[in-house]
Amino acid sequence: DACPGKTEIENPVWEPWQVHAVKYVPRPIGVTRESDVYTPPYKFIYERDLMAMSSAQRANAVRLDPWDIKADHSSFLTVCQNQGISVIP
Repeated sequence: DACPGKTEIENPVWEPWQVHAVKYVPRPIGVTRESDVYTPPYKFIYERDLMAMSSAQRANAVRLDPWDIKADHSSFLTVCQNQGISVIP
């Protein structure tokens, strides 16, 4: 009963994963709550924070708010990947 266009994965290997998530909502002085600060101009903040979260708090995931789907988050996502942190937008 294969569906047209559907790719099936043979023998997937699923590893248990314990989530240690942190809700991360940085608010620099003068920046409104609605501002997406997971963009390149704020790299100096999230790079420092994510390093601390992964090492001191042993976080492996962050829940973010707000997340503008039109913004460039490539730098933020790269920093998360380098720190071993998954992103929950």
